Amino acid sequence: MAELIADAEEDLIASVIAALDEGLQILDESFRYLYLNDAAISQAQLPAGSLLGRKIVDCYPGVEATDLFRRMGTVIRSGARDAFENRFE
Repeated sequence: MAELIADAEEDLIASVIAALDEGLQILDESFRYLYLNDAAISQAQLPAGSLLGRKIVDCYPGVEATDLFRRMGTVIRSGARDAFENRFE
């Protein structure tokens, strides 16, 4: 029974994340895309298949010079939380 509840909770969380209006990306310590919700894929303007498993620097040359990349690096290295808004123009 506990396993059924855990599975249902996991499914619920996954569906909520997928349905967010805000883009959500999960990257590993090497800045490889592990997950993007539909909003993030739309913002990326690239197919999910061309992003998943690839490093952000390979998908977006020059991103390493941005404040976004610097802040993501700080979070990955330190494990500290950070919240910021990044606008795509």
